[in-house]
Order: sequence, then C-alpha cells, then structure tokens
Amino acid sequence: MRVVKSAEEMEQAFVSATNEASKSFSDGRIFIEKERECSIQRNNQKVIEETPSPFLDKKTRQSMYDQCVSLAKRVNYFSVGTVEFVIDEKRFYFLEMNTRLQVEHPVTELVTRIDLVEEMIKIADGGRLSFSQNDVRFSGSAIEARIYAEDPKKGFLPSSGRIKYYSEPPVSANLRIDSGVIEGANVSMFYDPMIAKVSSHGGPDKRRLRLCGRLLTGSTLKGDPLTPEIAEILAFAALHIYLEDESRNYGKALESEKLSAHVGDFKYRLHVRCSEGKIFVALDHKKGSIVLSGTWHGNYKMLEIRVDDASHWIKVRASSSRYVLKYMAVEALCSVHRANADSLLQFMPEVTGDGASSDVVVSPIAGMVVNVYVKSGDEVSVGQPLLVIEAMKMENLICSEVQARVAEVLCTSGGSVVAGDVIIKFVGK
Repeated sequence: MRVVKSAEEMEQAFVSATNEASKSFSDGRIFIEKERECSIQRNNQKVIEETPSPFLDKKTRQSMYDQCVSLAKRVNYFSVGTVEFVIDEKRFYFLEMNTRLQVEHPVTELVTRIDLVEEMIKIADGGRLSFSQNDVRFSGSAIEARIYAEDPKKGFLPSSGRIKYYSEPPVSANLRIDSGVIEGANVSMFYDPMIAKVSSHGGPDKRRLRLCGRLLTGSTLKGDPLTPEIAEILAFAALHIYLEDESRNYGKALESEKLSAHVGDFKYRLHVRCSEGKIFVALDHKKGSIVLSGTWHGNYKMLEIRVDDASHWIKVRASSSRYVLKYMAVEALCSVHRANADSLLQFMPEVTGDGASSDVVVSPIAGMVVNVYVKSGDEVSVGQPLLVIEAMKMENLICSEVQARVAEVLCTSGGSVVAGDVIIKFVGK
C-alpha cells in the first residue's frame, strides 16, 4: 500500500504497489481506497488493532455482519475466513475476502472466547462448528500490538539479524502473547518483519490499554545482525589478515601461538599452528582444527578465505591494528591479539565514523535493488528518486538528500546490497 499526497507521487507509488502485489500474490491489480480504518499504522503497516472499532456504530457493524454471513452462504464457504471492507463516513464497501485467519485474530478470540484455530482444524478434519451464529456473543473490548524487527534510527525500516535479548512478561487470562521467535533466533531479510504480537482484554474503558501497555513495557527485545556463525567466519578472516601483517612487519612467520580474536561482542581463543605452508586453527570451544588459507582480490579490498573446503568472501577496511570486515549483510570491528596483550584491549580507542558524507548515498538497509532511476552524469535535486530497494516484502524508495551530479552508480537492478554499502557517488564539491 502507498499513501499518495500529491500528483507527482502517483506514478512511483503505482509502480511500487503493483510490484509488491505481483511478487506477493501473483496478481498486480491494485485499487484506490477512499478511506482506511486500521487503527494505528507505521510505514503503511498495521501496528495497533482493536475491537470493537470506535469508528463504527451498532447499525453499521450489524450491517457488516449480515453481509459477511450472506457472502459465505452465497459461495458455500466453510472454514475460517476474513472479510474486509473499506469505509467512508456514511457507507462501507466490500474489499476482499481472505480465506484464512488474519494477523489480528487474537482480538476476536479474546472478545468472543472462541478458539478460531481449533474450529478451523475441526472443519478441516470433516467436523462441525461447536457453536451456531446465534451463540456468538461479544464481551468487553480487546487491543493487539504488533512487535516488528525494525531500526528506529533508520526511520523504522525493517531490520534483519540475530535476536540478542528476548524476554516476555508473564501472561494471564486477560494478557496474551503470540510469538514465533526465541533468544538467539535469526530474523530473515526475506520475510515480513513482524515477530510477535501482544494482546489484552478488558472492559469498554481504558483498562485494556493499561494492560497492553504493561505487557509491552515488560517485554525486552534487542537485535544484533552479527550471528555466532558469521562472527566465527569473520574471526578466521581477521586472523588471516593478522598473520599476513605479522609476517610482513617482522619478517618471519608465526609457528605456534595462542591468540585472541574479537569480533564485535564475540571473543574467540585461537590455537594457531603453521606447518609446511599451511595454517591450522583450533577454537577453544570446538574439537579438532581447521585449515585456513586466503586470497586477496580487488586491490586488497576483498579477501576470499577458505575454511577447510568452504570459501567465504570478506570485504575489508583496515584501521590501524583493527579491521572493519563485512560478510554477507553484516559488518563488524575485528581485532586479533596475543594472549598476554588481550587484557589491554579495553584501553584502545574506539573507531568511529563510516566515512559517509554528502558526496555518497549509503544503503540504509539490506535487500535487492529493484529499479535504478539515475546514471552517471545525471543532475539530481533534493527529494528526487534515485533507486528502489526491496527488503522484507516491502519496496523502499531512496531519494537524494542533496542537489548534485551523479559521478558513479555502484549497484544494478536485480543486484543485492547490504546496509552501509555506498551505492551512488556524487561529484565532489
């Protein structure tokens, strides 16, 4: 969905909405909504849902119920389904019917005390509903808050990576949590960023809001794109660079030594032995050892390391005795030290800044480039669309923040980028 605030925005919004619909549903048809009642949204995605809707009066709500039942009977539908309407101040219009549960089904279950999933399974097994239409009664009101993996520092763009910390408060009869993650799990860049839902049930007053707020404030979630698997690969890459530096600086190759590798917040104890031109590495927490080798490419900016028979490509930026290494969609500050020098690491100054300036455009997110609208030599103005990056099922339009001339475009349609990549360079002032 795209919100269009001016005629100039219509074409780009039309293209993005059509692309997302085609890729997600194999149907690129779109329509224009007059008004949308979806509680609270962010980036055109629902965040807060409640029932009953304060926008509807009893007469309109009953008319909607009647239309839903009539539709299901007319097409001989059986099982759980969700009918959607759009509404203006006076009338409502049929939008679509989803032959499945909706994300916000917990609020319905809370006010009706009907387990929709159980009923759906019964029907699929050839059984019958355990209630009739006249048995459905509503009690109180309910509210649901969706929890998304997003980066608030980047305008709440979807964020993939490892969940570093995750804790939930205790639930009760009026508090409910639906989640599909645990601490240490990875949030993929290929799926929707929603990872959990919290819901509360109460009377028609603000009690349900207080309950939901208490549940949210009692939850803890912190992400980290650096997973243990990626960190280990980067540790081997940092070790390879360190051994080359030692050989170049001191004129002799290391034979056998205990070293420490730091990759972000990860720390590894390495037992390194060099013999007959090969590098053997053992980790403290693993049995056996691996054979490590590497080859430089692209003027020492890309390192291909081989861990036994597996090859990994690492983007390298050096900074004194530390290395900024990037593997897949993750960048980390890495360093390797002798065991007796490891305790002094806390006194070393932090490396700050990523070299970004107004002369470049940096990708704010990892994803696939869908369209590139500029080329070398083009003059661009503030707010002009430059390219579109698709991530987590959404297209993100990247616009110019400066008036400048394009010097070089470093990405192509269909190619992948990671957060922090320089994707366009402007002619320097």
